[in-house]
Amino acid sequence: MVHAPLALFPYAARLWLTRLPVVVALASAAASGAAAADRRPVDIDAPPFQAVGQVNTEAYGRCTGVLVAPKIAMTAAHCVYNQRTKRFLPPSSVHFVLGYDRGSYDFATVAEDVRIDQTYDPANPLRSIDRDWAILTLKDAAPASIRPASIAADIGGADLPCISAGFARERPYQLSVAADCTIVGRSGTTLTAAGDIVQGYSGGPLFSADTQALIGLQVAAGERDGQRLFLAVGASAWRDYVAEMGTKSSKAGQ
Repeated sequence: MVHAPLALFPYAARLWLTRLPVVVALASAAASGAAAADRRPVDIDAPPFQAVGQVNTEAYGRCTGVLVAPKIAMTAAHCVYNQRTKRFLPPSSVHFVLGYDRGSYDFATVAEDVRIDQTYDPANPLRSIDRDWAILTLKDAAPASIRPASIAADIGGADLPCISAGFARERPYQLSVAADCTIVGRSGTTLTAAGDIVQGYSGGPLFSADTQALIGLQVAAGERDGQRLFLAVGASAWRDYVAEMGTKSSKAGQ
């Protein structure tokens, strides 16, 4: 079943709406006009990319996700929402695939539980964009050969080089990274990065280029003064929930 934890605290989404007037949720956005050359394929077997997976749903949606523990993956909340029925999808219809590369894959399973922030509003996603995260408890644990992404304790200041990874709509069969990714701003738990991501990157990881630790989940893209920007929900918004669920999962396995 889908669980919604208690509200965290008031957020500053309105700040981003004023600073980024042209923000588009990737679940319904058209792909960027930038050339596919702006995104390059990477080795899916190398860390941290081996932790990046496809999130496919029976509502014919396709997003990106990231493994953060053997039985826990992260993605965007809007990726597990059915726009047609106006309901969140049942966990069993959410598929998570690791090592996917041109038709082959290393591991595939479904979710057995999905946790979202109860204050995320799929009917008005821009006003709750800093709560656009979902924690997937997986039915099966990923093999020990796949290393989960480490979650950053803090991202530090702006001008942080980053790595933006996802399964782009124009190349859904192969993981790619966006060129020239840099964190340029932060408000509350929402990060703004310079870079050009496209539909399919939703829910995908934003890594620190220095430490390769997970610092956020990509949720939206837009443009300001001719510069391509995107938003990510920082790890501080959901890190404690992941730790709590990881502890429960470990106890259940004992």
